[in-house]
Amino acid sequence: MFRIVLILLFVIMGLPSRVFAYDFNKIDTFFNLLEHDYIGKANLKNLLIQGCSGISKFDNELKFYASDSKAFLYKKQNLIATFDFPLTENPKQWKHLLNDIYTVAAKNSSDLVQNSSSFENDVLKIMMQNLDKYSRLDVSTPPSPALNSTIENNILYISSQSFYKGFSDDLRKLISANPTIEGMILDLRENRGGNFNEALKTADLFLDELLITYRVEKDSQHQKFYTAGKGDILMGRPIVVLTNEHTASAAEIVAAALSEQSRATLIGTKTYGKGSIQKVRTFSKETLYLTNGYFYSPSGKNINETGILPEICTGINQGCKFSDKTNPKKDILTAINFIKKNLG
Repeated sequence: MFRIVLILLFVIMGLPSRVFAYDFNKIDTFFNLLEHDYIGKANLKNLLIQGCSGISKFDNELKFYASDSKAFLYKKQNLIATFDFPLTENPKQWKHLLNDIYTVAAKNSSDLVQNSSSFENDVLKIMMQNLDKYSRLDVSTPPSPALNSTIENNILYISSQSFYKGFSDDLRKLISANPTIEGMILDLRENRGGNFNEALKTADLFLDELLITYRVEKDSQHQKFYTAGKGDILMGRPIVVLTNEHTASAAEIVAAALSEQSRATLIGTKTYGKGSIQKVRTFSKETLYLTNGYFYSPSGKNINETGILPEICTGINQGCKFSDKTNPKKDILTAINFIKKNLG
């Protein structure tokens, strides 16, 4: 009987560290993506040091320090563990080291065990914000997707703030339900991007066997080309795409493809200039985005940090840089007039 009780005590005493380590599935995913998908070059030593800097936030009795080749963990000024830094840039080794450090910290801190989920999120945020401009961990709930549509002057007007899953199907159904429309305005102002595949499918609706975009992935060793299938659902009827300084990412893919393939006219102001693509991993309450490629327009233009200039500028003083907020209907009216003039 005593032996059974003793075994149970050892099991109970061992639970915190195992539970703590097991809960780090987001960090494991992050390092796996770094190894296989991340297009940039990560300084793994700095990432680990930054990630461990948050230990004291959850337990001020614990302190983490690092030298050129080693890491040290203290509790109440007493050294409790020393760790050797890996000699390679293999993300797996740095991930194992990070888990070892956190496991030792958890064994010496009930606060870390109780707040393991918050701790993991903080660690990931710190590490990812030091990778690049767009890799991140979002803990907020994304807005519900919506496609807004009206028909004015027999022209279909479409707007959405993102390319959500199913956007292209919704757009196809709208066009099919209104076969007599004379043209379309696709309003991508304030559209920050969204689902990459939906952007491709949307451009595919209007391009007849033409190149939409191509992407360059990790180490520039792999290029992937995306070409539209046969057919144009609008059968050549005019399209205007509205853009502004907040049109970004997947929305820029669509704008660039339709413009460069002479299928649409861009009206508005210059787009944001986000030419990178992020791999997305969704957890129960968080979404992880890690940059895994750059996309290029059909002509080979990299729009990252440069953006796309519209053919017709309607911004302040008819400029291309800033939208004219004093006349919010200017872009739409300009688009309607343009389509009407190009119907004959």
